[in-house]
Amino acid sequence: MEGGKPSLALVYQAVQALYHDPDPAGKERASVWLGELQRSMYAWEISDQLLQLKQDVESSYFAAQTMKMKIQTSFYELPADTHVSLRDSLLSHIENLKDLSPIIVTQLALAIADLALQMASWKGCVHTLIEKYSNEVSSMTFLIEILTVLPEEVHSRSLRIGANRRTEIIEDLAYYSSTVVSLLLSCAEKTVSDEKMLIKVFRCLGSWFNLGVLDSNFMANNQLLIVLFQVLQRDETSTNLHEAASDCVCSALYAIENVEANMGLAMQLFQGVLTLETAYHMAVAREDLDNPGHGMGDLRTLELLLICAGHPQYEVVEISFNFWYRLGEHLYKTNDAVLHSIFRPYIQRLLHGLARHCQLDPDHEGIPEDTDDFGEFRMRVSDLVKDVIFLVGSMECFSQLYSTLKEGNPPWEVTEAVLFIMAAIAKSVDPDNNPTLTEVLEQVVLLPQTVHIAVRYTSIELVGEMSEVVDRNPRFLDPVLSYLMKGLREKPLASVAAKAIHNICSVCRDHMAQHFQGLLDIARALDSFALSTEAAVGLLKGTALVLARLPLEKIAECLSDLCAVQVMALKKLLSQEPSNGKSSDPTVWLDRLAVIFRHTNPIVENGQTHPCQKVIQEIWPVLSETLNKHQADNRIVERCCRCLRFAVRCVGKGSASLLQPLVTQMVSVYQVYPHSCFLYLGSILVDEYGMEEGCRQGLLDMLQALCMPTFQLLEQPNGLRNHPDTVDDLFRLATRFIQRSPVTLLSSQIIIHIIQCAIAATTLDHRDANCSVMKFVRDLIHTGITNDHEDDFELRKQLIAQAMEQHGQQLVTQLIHTCCFCLPPYTLPDVAEVVWEIMLFDRPTFCRWLENALKGLPKETAGGAVTVTHKQLTDFHKQVTSAEECKQCYTSIVPRNNMYYRHSNPIATVTEHVCVGGTYHGVEPMGLLWSMKPVPGSRTGLRLRKKDLSTPMLVHISVYCGHISQGFRETKALACAVAERWYMALGVRRVEVTEGGVRGTLFLPPGPGPFPGILDMWGGGGGLVEYRAALLASHGYVSMALEYMSPKALSDPSRHVGKQYFEAAFTILKEHPQVCSDRVAMFGLSFGTSVVLSMAVYSSVIQPRCLVCVSGSHMQPLRGSLADVFKDTDKDSHKIRYDEEHRVIWRDRLLPIPSDPSKKVAVGQLQCPLLLIVGEDDQSRPVAESAEDMKKMMEEAGNSHLLTILSYPGAGHLIEPPYTPHIAFSNFMVTASGGKVVALWGGEVSAHSSAQEDSWHRILAFLEQHLYGPDLKTPGAL
Repeated sequence: MEGGKPSLALVYQAVQALYHDPDPAGKERASVWLGELQRSMYAWEISDQLLQLKQDVESSYFAAQTMKMKIQTSFYELPADTHVSLRDSLLSHIENLKDLSPIIVTQLALAIADLALQMASWKGCVHTLIEKYSNEVSSMTFLIEILTVLPEEVHSRSLRIGANRRTEIIEDLAYYSSTVVSLLLSCAEKTVSDEKMLIKVFRCLGSWFNLGVLDSNFMANNQLLIVLFQVLQRDETSTNLHEAASDCVCSALYAIENVEANMGLAMQLFQGVLTLETAYHMAVAREDLDNPGHGMGDLRTLELLLICAGHPQYEVVEISFNFWYRLGEHLYKTNDAVLHSIFRPYIQRLLHGLARHCQLDPDHEGIPEDTDDFGEFRMRVSDLVKDVIFLVGSMECFSQLYSTLKEGNPPWEVTEAVLFIMAAIAKSVDPDNNPTLTEVLEQVVLLPQTVHIAVRYTSIELVGEMSEVVDRNPRFLDPVLSYLMKGLREKPLASVAAKAIHNICSVCRDHMAQHFQGLLDIARALDSFALSTEAAVGLLKGTALVLARLPLEKIAECLSDLCAVQVMALKKLLSQEPSNGKSSDPTVWLDRLAVIFRHTNPIVENGQTHPCQKVIQEIWPVLSETLNKHQADNRIVERCCRCLRFAVRCVGKGSASLLQPLVTQMVSVYQVYPHSCFLYLGSILVDEYGMEEGCRQGLLDMLQALCMPTFQLLEQPNGLRNHPDTVDDLFRLATRFIQRSPVTLLSSQIIIHIIQCAIAATTLDHRDANCSVMKFVRDLIHTGITNDHEDDFELRKQLIAQAMEQHGQQLVTQLIHTCCFCLPPYTLPDVAEVVWEIMLFDRPTFCRWLENALKGLPKETAGGAVTVTHKQLTDFHKQVTSAEECKQCYTSIVPRNNMYYRHSNPIATVTEHVCVGGTYHGVEPMGLLWSMKPVPGSRTGLRLRKKDLSTPMLVHISVYCGHISQGFRETKALACAVAERWYMALGVRRVEVTEGGVRGTLFLPPGPGPFPGILDMWGGGGGLVEYRAALLASHGYVSMALEYMSPKALSDPSRHVGKQYFEAAFTILKEHPQVCSDRVAMFGLSFGTSVVLSMAVYSSVIQPRCLVCVSGSHMQPLRGSLADVFKDTDKDSHKIRYDEEHRVIWRDRLLPIPSDPSKKVAVGQLQCPLLLIVGEDDQSRPVAESAEDMKKMMEEAGNSHLLTILSYPGAGHLIEPPYTPHIAFSNFMVTASGGKVVALWGGEVSAHSSAQEDSWHRILAFLEQHLYGPDLKTPGAL
């Protein structure tokens, strides 16, 4: 740290700025400075001194956190003779600070636990701690906290401990585990009425269960288990205590996975769980969804779970889904008919229960929602049904479901739910000679258009799932296509119909050839249908699949026609001036061309000219010009390269005429803009042409030209880590060369530089990049071994020998180093393959290289623990060098990884480490939160909003192997953590409001008050949105979230609220006994802004102290009822626009700003301060133009001094509380009409998120200025 050791006063000043500076820039400067301090040697002494001073919570927390972090990551900085004094100091601090804050106690407990794990000289730490503190009641809180985190930290990869030390620790903890349990039992019996202490006891017990060191026989007869189940059985048990006890039981169940070896404990747990049925029924009677019981064990377990399935709330049955998934998976693997027959009746009952839970409300309007909680539940039901249907028999189940529709006349919601379940299993039913399937298909396509639209929607889904039935029965093709075309023409059904047509095309390609002209007509008019991007691309994919089945002589002309719309659109964009608008974005058309090229794969015999060759040659100039125009935009360039990649793959060597101009342009652009996708495209060209003698030199020149800027990029500080995609694509290109033309590359000078880069990149723990590096090295060495019958074998072997002589020792040393210190276990199979190839090439020399590499490994940790013994190294050398197959190399390397493994930099510091991929780029401290997106494979238009504010928003941060893709949840996470985000501070109360017909929720800060009040109103989406009001209450304001629009109320214009409704709500808030009646503000977002401004100007009852208006305008004035506003606004509906993905843009509907005063709120009459928040990329409302007009009106009226405008470039419409994920578009229910659209809100991720953070701080400062005065205490975050 520059400037030497800072003073305590300076550190304290920085901590205060971090927590209390109203200026975000000041907070950021303090954060950066404190981060530098934490990484310095001075942090040890300063944090110790701050803990001794115990000046306040903030500085003590910073010191405790710093101490924990230093012990975790920098313990090696301390000499061994300071370890004892550090331990004693930490124990003294936790004892002195135990009453200051639980968070500080947790941080210090972690520090002590991490110290104990690394400090080899601290023998029997558990015994020491219990002996010292167990007799003092006041010490039990922090003692149990230490004993809780200690076993949790044993497997932490952030600590410098290896397998030897970890084994020693686990043995030590197992030895003292009975002492810990006895302590916990004593504590539970003494504090049976202390809920917080019981929660700590159960958490601690669960932690020891998770480590797997508790003796099952000892626990089976332990009184603590009885206490545990007694808590779960009690009707008055609180939610928090119930959850802690349930988690502890689950930990115990996981610990006895080997039931036979733990039979005593297993039986005790099973009997205990069976006693919870009564507690479950009591919870149902109270409509308490938080405390249902779960069963396990014999068939009575299934009965308990099916009781849950009968609960009226679908959330309860959803809790059991993971059990049914696991059961289905296990039974599928056993493949035992007798066992299946035992479970079949239970699965049948489950399916009936699920079908009932999938029913929509009888008064539901429109298509089934797939973006809300219930839509998510139905998707999970669909997945579960597919997983367990084999137990019942898909045909039997399908027939039973159909019979329920045939035999009765069920309500539409029952029909829709049955069709939904049928769609889930349709593909698993044998389509051959099945009269039930054909009858179902025949009846579905005859459904009249008068049936409920939700039934039509689901029936179209069912038809799409029955595409194999259509293929077996082509007589249905025409009526099916006619039925789907009707849906395609209707906006709500268009996307699902397009998906069904895609399925039909994929399965019935040969039969669909006669309908190709119809598909072509649809493709030409694609943008006239209300299709999602996914549905539009799917239609083109289906069309291309059918195109490939046409006679060769027709394919060229038809392909040209199919591509014409996309090509014309690109040409039009090329003729326009560049702009930042979405209308100038060519990616839509490039993606459509790519999917056409990718799936047009006709069968071409040798000697025949590929029918697509001419078309691609004609399109090349347009693609080339597009690439050139947008060469600085990585996103567009990547789409261009992807399109060209599939074009080259489509025609193979038929694209030879494009090779020269394409390579020339790639190299030219790459010198200026090194997009990694050019390297990937280069690997495709090498793969196609690398074996052509006439192309080899040109491709080598391409490689050399691309390597120079690539090496410059990767040689920058943290270059490899910051550009993993470039590493991945570079070595993919080099590997293709090794595979297709090895001598060409091995004989060149560039190979030396590539090998050196590969050795450096072996430390990179990015999964895809590391895999490409290892594959290159493996294939490089393998070239000197394989195909020894070929003429160039001796030359290849000689060239590889020269390379290994020069770099072999360095490579082996680096591989051993990366295995021990850098790479996670999932990369080790690739490393083993490289080691195996080196041994195959020259085993004696490898033995020497490996010996030298092992000699350089450290033998002890900073804490004095032995990481590896000489015997272990000798055994490892012997195991590897004597291996007779690659698998033996792998099994030898894995223990070494466990012995040493610690990432060279295991902690991602978000204030300084660059994100190298995913949903944001660069250094963004809160990027993980504000850049969150729906997981791949989710429905479009999802929006994250917290509903139940009594619990925190749980952000699960998980580390997975490689990049996230669809289905990643089925893979095992490498590490997980959970962050809690509370909207309601401790002590804030939530009170429902129903007085006088007003629908809302009051949030009351702790304490008697009085407090200022805030009436909080959201926009046109309707419903009751509470989380902002809860957050405001957490900052010292009585806030009332007001619902003034709901879909059911607004379906009837006569029920629209008006001015009197808002006056009643304002009066309720104003007259509340804890509210200062003269200090009430109003807060509006979007349409809520129009309401807020109208009430402040036109109401004699509402006299607000100040106004906060976010992303709204002064248009749409409310003088009567909402019905009048909507009626007037509908007159301008012709101005509504849609972008290329059919997302609605509303902002133009309110433009131009009217000059007629009656069309605007008379803001010149405002008599209170107004804060206006403006996002300059708002696509929903013309907020920037409106703000300018309001400023002008207030200047003319002489009250502009009341106006404050905060304008944010790059911010969109939904400017919410900070660290809420940026939502550029989402599904939106137009409450005035009941219709569902995908609304475009606008905004760029980073700029919008920065606006949310900055505006929130300024909003709080504005409210504090105008609502709190000298006679009221200034609020703070409670």
